[in-house]
Amino acid sequence: MSLVVMNACNTHSSVPATGVYWWQTDTDSLDARAATLSQNGFQTLYLRLFDLDYSEGRIQVVGQIKPLSQQLPVDLIPVVFITIPTLNALNDANIESTAELIVQNTRQCGFAAPSLFQLDADYTRRNQAAYNQLVVAVKKRLPGATMSCTVRLHQLEDINKGDCPQAADHLMLLTYHTGDLQNPDTRNSILSMGIARGYLSKFTHSARPISVALPDFGWTRLYRDGQLIRLLPDPRQIDLGTPAFTPQSGSLLVNRSTWLNGHGLYENDLLVPDTVHATALKQLAASLGRHPVLRQSPRVMYHLSSKTRTPAEWQFWRSLVGYGEQ
Repeated sequence: MSLVVMNACNTHSSVPATGVYWWQTDTDSLDARAATLSQNGFQTLYLRLFDLDYSEGRIQVVGQIKPLSQQLPVDLIPVVFITIPTLNALNDANIESTAELIVQNTRQCGFAAPSLFQLDADYTRRNQAAYNQLVVAVKKRLPGATMSCTVRLHQLEDINKGDCPQAADHLMLLTYHTGDLQNPDTRNSILSMGIARGYLSKFTHSARPISVALPDFGWTRLYRDGQLIRLLPDPRQIDLGTPAFTPQSGSLLVNRSTWLNGHGLYENDLLVPDTVHATALKQLAASLGRHPVLRQSPRVMYHLSSKTRTPAEWQFWRSLVGYGEQ
């Protein structure tokens, strides 16, 4: 079976009941991961294909995955991430060509006619109208596809008003990135239940079907002179226990120049590790289960990494998406 046919068959016109995101450029280990995913009860993979970024004065594709070489034992949903600079660069003159770029590269990845297609973008009021026009233009080029768009917690007010991407057929609520990344004193930039509850309490209505993505990942914030420089990998996957780092309250001070995962660090740089604790995830799942709009929404985990998960960790994921014991 060809990949194009496989993708047409392995995606659903209806929204899947649950799933997992794959957000890595490297797909070499995806065959094994997808098999494990299926064995543990997850039949759908939201697959990031590439980013759309604005640099050097033009909108371009970045980090595109290689076409998959064989059929996977899970359903595939293609996802394209659009950066904020790209959203700000959208205008009447380039929306159609940008939509064509998205669709052409989606096809290069092996998805000729997906039944469900997702755009991931953190739109703002400044670029919301242009983004909605882009959604319309992409949808026009993918006839028959259910068009899914991600939304963040801070955009729930827009959903209440019906001001979310109006051309979207389906929404995916990302329940993370709640903290201020620019502030090194932010306790956890991935998930703060206090902030999440505040947004969820004001969410009363969605005119479109909505699913929910729960976070189970980590990153390490790198600050220099109080400014965020970049996000480094999950602190559980890198060595933060070297003598070059001096532990502080919730952070690590770099006491001499060194290297970490190929990134140069300088004296007085600050590393702030963030992970999502199991307790917070249970609280989030419980809050969603009580929410009048979201209690029956399909749940998705973000994200499947190259890390080998234990049976207990898979069981925990199953409990979060709504089946299996806590």
